[in-house]
Amino acid sequence: MQPILFIADQWETLDYSRDSTLHLAKSALEDFQSPCFWTLEKNIFLEKNSLFVKTCGELQVTSNLAQMLKEKQEVMPLDFFHSIHWRVDPPVTLQTFRLWQLLTVFEQKLKFFNSPRGMLNLNEKFSNFYFSNWFIESFISNEEETWKNFYKNINQSNPRATIIVKPASNAASRGVQILPTNWEAAQPILIKMQQEHGPWLVIQEFDEKILNLGETRVFILNGEVIGALNKKPKPLRPINNLDAPPNERPTMTICGLSTEQESRSQTIAQKLKQEGIYLATIDFIGSCLLEINVTSPGLLKWFDENHLYTNTTTFAQKYWKNIL
Repeated sequence: MQPILFIADQWETLDYSRDSTLHLAKSALEDFQSPCFWTLEKNIFLEKNSLFVKTCGELQVTSNLAQMLKEKQEVMPLDFFHSIHWRVDPPVTLQTFRLWQLLTVFEQKLKFFNSPRGMLNLNEKFSNFYFSNWFIESFISNEEETWKNFYKNINQSNPRATIIVKPASNAASRGVQILPTNWEAAQPILIKMQQEHGPWLVIQEFDEKILNLGETRVFILNGEVIGALNKKPKPLRPINNLDAPPNERPTMTICGLSTEQESRSQTIAQKLKQEGIYLATIDFIGSCLLEINVTSPGLLKWFDENHLYTNTTTFAQKYWKNIL
């Protein structure tokens, strides 16, 4: 009996049919008989030099995933748990960074997956710059003048370019927009995005290869490449968004990797392991690095349900075998 704590999203907001955290929890309960507890990041606190958590409740085995949580608020010391699993979907806020900083103090005493220090160092929109030669050319800024200069340079070098903007603190294509090519039309959109998502925005030239190649998601576990899938956008929905209406969501298939994708994934996987990142996904368009997800890598359930396994060990079971 090795109790597990998930620091995760609000229970009411989950898509129970495809949620990756529930998929991991279900495997821990059924395959390893480990009690699983659920909480929110705001429920972690420090008292008398020790960390405590106010839990939302304990998970139980049931065929109805929406009813897995047996709600019960109780305060427990964090060292009660065999391991602590960060599964909070962005946006990453100042509160999140402050909590990670606090948790790093206790990393020698507690088992975190992923490492809070690693998530600080390799946060989604910034981790790509460790591998800048492979990264789609981008810039991150909160200054209107730099946006304007970017537009000026793009219009001079490639007048037909499509420009895309992403909130630096978000994930899963939330808030991503294709911008007008005219600066005067784009400016109010960027200002509104700052108001809605925070000041730092990522601006890129849209890589049209995604329309033919799709986006390849590589699954990394404990420094190893486990497998991959491809997300190909619908013709009228060039941005891959799994929260779009079902008929507008990308088409997904299990896929292999090119030689270059495999090589780059192996290199990134070793860097992630050095930083204490146990579970991550890497997104490519062709051989270009798009994003590294270290806070709440998704599509684990879809991968397990669609992968043709040569043995009975699922991705979720592999996750726990290295821990429990």
